[in-house]
Order: sequence, then structure tokens, then C-alpha cells
Amino acid sequence: MPIPRIAGNRVLSRGTMTILYQGMASSSNFLFAFLLARHLAENVFGAFVLVYSIATFIIIIAESLIYTPASVFCSGPAEVVERKYDQGVFLAMVAGAILSALLFLGTSGAVLYFSSDSPLVFACMGYAVPFLLYFIKYGSCRLLIVKGHANLATVVQVVYLALLGALLAYFIRGGGFSLLHGYFALTFSSLAAAALGMALVIRRMGRKPGGSIRKSIRENLNFGSWGLLTNILANVGGRIFSFSVAALLGLSATGAIGAYLQVLGPLNMFYSGMRSFALPETMRRNRDAAPWQVWAFIKKIYAYGLVIPLGFLLIIAIWGKPILELVYNGKYLDGYDCIYFLIMFYLVEYFARPLMVAMYALKIPRKLFLPSVLRLAATVVIGIPLIWLWGLNGATLGILVTGLVNMIALAVIFRGHFRGLQTVSRTAIVTPHAYERKSTKSI
Repeated sequence: MPIPRIAGNRVLSRGTMTILYQGMASSSNFLFAFLLARHLAENVFGAFVLVYSIATFIIIIAESLIYTPASVFCSGPAEVVERKYDQGVFLAMVAGAILSALLFLGTSGAVLYFSSDSPLVFACMGYAVPFLLYFIKYGSCRLLIVKGHANLATVVQVVYLALLGALLAYFIRGGGFSLLHGYFALTFSSLAAAALGMALVIRRMGRKPGGSIRKSIRENLNFGSWGLLTNILANVGGRIFSFSVAALLGLSATGAIGAYLQVLGPLNMFYSGMRSFALPETMRRNRDAAPWQVWAFIKKIYAYGLVIPLGFLLIIAIWGKPILELVYNGKYLDGYDCIYFLIMFYLVEYFARPLMVAMYALKIPRKLFLPSVLRLAATVVIGIPLIWLWGLNGATLGILVTGLVNMIALAVIFRGHFRGLQTVSRTAIVTPHAYERKSTKSI
């Protein structure tokens, strides 16, 4: 079987729309947080930041247990995807939204028990309904991308961003802007976008008979549990590193690293968009492919995308200092040289991404766990001592070293997996592990 082409068909268009959607989603989150920070009292905004951190973790869980498995198991045309599987994923999305709302209500009750006048009480309680609707909007867009309709996901995001921006501008212009106004704007815009997104997803569900809703949910949980563990370890490692920088170098050093990472932040959006596009696109166009064909297709996708991070990082390497001076009004320039370690880190991360996507596509997500453990160990054993020995430069070098450890571990484990498949014919259907269904017809 030849490797499917990337150029000259709709693949590039879907990739572009996925990245555009990701950019708009990031912009809407930034707009909402920025306006709240600008117009709310510091303690009220601080309460929202804590609530938002909970919401971010919930999204990570949903990505791991719902949308990443869906990218593998139900990314094909409607004719070859079981309707029951799609229904199971859809119900999991709705259930996740309801559970999230209950979590925020429960958290607000716990805070109320200890401190009745805390702004965190309203921040949690008021966020329950807006986040329920936002969760469904977000999930609908992700499922549309999985189905190959990134253009429709972008339309949903445009509706959401337009309504959110208009409502926030209306309330701010009227004066007396409060967190309640922000939540109302988020609720109304999410409601409209969620309704549109759900309608579009329902119309594009799989049409193949067979399967069961219970089975689809069970498979998602089994497949996604390894990804969830990997993401939790990555977040734990990041928190350990941040607190270590603050403890050893002070909050100003933590702020400096955060400022440098913020300048490089657009690449996070691009990397997320590439992953959201690459995994379902690989499964859609390599449904019956051998492992070497799957890997070759993923490499092609990331080879086409390489020009973006290379160009962006080159700009930062050459003109980063004036950009920092412009963005931060002359602050954070004293330790500027350490940004070069961060530039190399982002380049390393790009080369690690196709390995991670390939492990999901080949249905071996459990092999992502060991690199995450090694990365966490490198943070503690190498990263923290570097902070103590070399200050800000050591901190950013530590970030680069942990990224290198992760990439090397991924490469070694991935190569070992391919060696184990040498006895399999290069034209055989990929059936690596227990997470795959019995036959490719049910994927």
C-alpha cells in the first residue's frame, strides 16, 4: 500500500483550518482572562485564576479519556464508523460536562464551609453553568476536528468568539464590570456555540451498525488512561520545577521565565493544533496500513509543518530582545541570554511530537509512560541542581535537558517497538495491542 499524499488534496486545508481553530480558541481564552485581570479587583481575579486552573485540569482529563481515543477509533468516514461508538463518545462528553459543573458546585460548598466571605465561593459557584456549556462547546469542536470537519469547528469558534467579545465590550462599556458580567457573557456565548456544535456533531455521527455504547466508553477509558497518567506526570513535573525556581531564585526569576515562555507561547498553540490534526488525519488515511506506513505519513505531516517553528524561533533568536522590550516595557532584559535555551527546547519538543502521535496511532499509549517518568526524574535529579548552581541560566538549561531526556526516551522506545515488529510483514494490518479492536472494520 503506498503512503497517502499530503499535498495536492484536502489534507493541507484541514491542517490549516485546525491550526486556525486552535489560534482562535487560544485568543478567546486570552481575551477573557485579560479583560478580567484588567477590570476586576486583584483578590477576585485571583479567585478566578484558581478556578480556571481546575478547569484546565478537567480539560486535560477530557482530552486524555475522550478526544484522543476518539481520534484513533472514530476518525474515519461515517460509513465505516460505528454509530454506537460515536454515541458513546457523545454521551461521555455530556456526562463530563455535568460532572464538571457538579465539581465546581461541590468546591464552592467546601469553601463556603470554611470561609463564607471568600470571593472563591462565588467564583466556583458561578463558574458551574458557564463551564458546563463551554465544555460541550469545546468537545463539539474537538469531535468535528476528529471527523475531518475543522472548517465547521472554526465556524463554531467564530460564533463563540464574536458573541463573547461583543458581550464583554457591552458590559465593560456600561461601567461597573464584575465577575458576574464575565460569567454571563461566557454562558450566553457558550450556549449558542454549544447548540450549534452539538447539532453539527449529531448530523455527522457514524452510520455503521453494530457495537455498543458501553463498549465504546470502556475502550476510551482503557486507551486513554495511559495518556492521562502521562499528562498528570508532565503537569507534576512542571509544578515542581516552577516552585523550585521560586524557592531557590525568588518570584522575580519565576516571572522572568514565565515572560520568556509567554513570548514563545504562539508555538504552544501551533503544536496543539498540529497534534489535533495529525492524529485523526493519520487514522483516517491509514486505516488498514502497516506500522511503517503510519510512521511515514506522520513524518510527512511534521516535515511540512517544520517551517513554522523554525521561522518563528529564528525571529525570536534574532529580534527577541527588542520584542521583549516592546512587550514588557523594558522589563526582563537582564537575563535575556537564557532565552536561547528555551528556543532549543521548543525545537526539541517539535521533534518529540511526531513520536508521541505515532504511539497513539499505533495504539501503544502505555509506552508514553516511561518517558514521562524519566522526564520527571530528570527534573528532580538534573533540573533542580542546575537551578541552584547556575541561577536563571541553569533553570532554562534544566528545561532543555528534561526535554532532551523525553525525546531520547521516546525515540529509543519507539525504535524498540519497530524492531519487535520485524517479523510482521510490511503489508500486514497493524494490530499491536489489546487496546485495538478485534478487526479494523470496527475501528
